[in-house]
Amino acid sequence: MTTKKILITPGDGIGPEVTEQAVQILKQVAPLFDIQLDLTEKPVGGIAYDLTGTPLPDKNIGCRKNF
Repeated sequence: MTTKKILITPGDGIGPEVTEQAVQILKQVAPLFDIQLDLTEKPVGGIAYDLTGTPLPDKNIGCRKNF
């Protein structure tokens, strides 16, 4: 089985709703191709600004190198 690391950044507006549905599809399809998902979600945009004071926190920029 292959493991795929995916960084999820839902963003703002309809982003979280669309992303949630996309993740559900990935979870349903991945086993059909013998793929295990390693999903990590990080905030960007307005939600990140509300949480950290910046729309793209440095720790999120750094973690993308692992994907």
